[in-house]
Amino acid sequence: MVIEEADFKMESVGDNTHFWDLSLLRTVKSKDGERQEFKNAGYGLTMLSCLKRIADFRVECKHPDAMSLKDYIKDYKQEVSRLEELTKDI
Repeated sequence: MVIEEADFKMESVGDNTHFWDLSLLRTVKSKDGERQEFKNAGYGLTMLSCLKRIADFRVECKHPDAMSLKDYIKDYKQEVSRLEELTKDI
């Protein structure tokens, strides 16, 4: 099974397992310029671990330079809340 959104892709490790391989959409620089492609961010992760990494990735994309710990925690919590909204009706 594959779960895909605009900025991430999760692929099931195998049939009847609860582990996922996570890929995140990254900007890749080449001699022809820049392009977007999915890069591996982890193998054999639980769903919760994937969601935490996705939230962290989104904060990183929002603030590519340095930020305060307070700002990071605030933005991280917002991203986790957005991801939790997707699972409310489960």
